Amino acid sequence: MVDEYFAPNEGDNVKMLGFSEGIGPNNTYKASKLRIVESTMEDFEKCSDLYRETRQRILTKSQQFCVALRNHTKHNTNKGDSGGPVLTGDEPPKLLGITSHGFPGLPEVKVLVSGYHDFISNPRGLLRDSNNGKGGSFTAMKRQQQ
Repeated sequence: MVDEYFAPNEGDNVKMLGFSEGIGPNNTYKASKLRIVESTMEDFEKCSDLYRETRQRILTKSQQFCVALRNHTKHNTNKGDSGGPVLTGDEPPKLLGITSHGFPGLPEVKVLVSGYHDFISNPRGLLRDSNNGKGGSFTAMKRQQQ
């Protein structure tokens, strides 16, 4: 896994793994054997602007990153690949993120695992605040025990 404060840069190489294959002009997909697809990181600000303007979605740089489309037109991953790993282009590769979502013609959005380092490192160490039973933010368990 990448370090806690790792931030990917535009142009960095990434590898995505998944069990689906896009087919046809409508980008339908079918199940396949495990596939590895390589691409590059997209400029986050450019990607964020595109999602805000076209999809009314706000992306969070500390928790998400964007991957460029192959040849600027073809998606790297498909609906069946959500939840699959995104690895750095380094040798040996490190877990960078998790496939999340994408829309036709827009860069793909991935979850940045370094943005969830505390939770991944110690998932039982976090509790949901009671906040009168209405949910709330996560806080460290040791703070709750004091």
